[in-house]
Amino acid sequence: MTEVAFQRALGRLVTDRRFRRRLGRGSALPAGLSALERRRLAALAAAPGVALTARLIDSFRLGKLITLLPLTRALLGPARFAREAEAYCAKTPPTSFYLADEALAFCVHLAAARPRRPYLAEVVAYERAMIELKRPRPSGTARPNQRVVFEHDPARLLPPLARGERPRAVPRRRHVAIGFLGADGEVDWRIESAASD
Repeated sequence: MTEVAFQRALGRLVTDRRFRRRLGRGSALPAGLSALERRRLAALAAAPGVALTARLIDSFRLGKLITLLPLTRALLGPARFAREAEAYCAKTPPTSFYLADEALAFCVHLAAARPRRPYLAEVVAYERAMIELKRPRPSGTARPNQRVVFEHDPARLLPPLARGERPRAVPRRRHVAIGFLGADGEVDWRIESAASD
């Protein structure tokens, strides 16, 4: 049983910065380890290669988020996006190599963290819907339509973000957009309702 406990602790050592620090101070040694395994983990916690490996994993994760959430990154700005990603990675160990899974979990993080930025909830909801519509599904599994409520005119909100610019003074105009996968395999949107404030 100690082999399983050691492997779990080793994985956590690379993916959990706080655990690595506590282990380096001699605390946080998990139960179920032999004396030799405890010494090895403590030595690894101080090894520079482990910190470098952890940095590479975080960079890989950040790359996945940048790839699938370009509008969110444009809205938050690169530095703020990176800080949010770092906070997310620090509290959420990687569980999947799939880009979609990581990006969707980050969207949940952003919704819970509630960074103060106009339009953020709408942009995250839109990108989340796009990911859900495009993500692979088992054969025969229905691909549900996605509903996004915009509080601001999406025709004025999304194009600047697509160019990497932050939108300014987008008029409030509530839209309910329904996203679906078209026959050509591309995502299409239809506006179900719109009302001016």
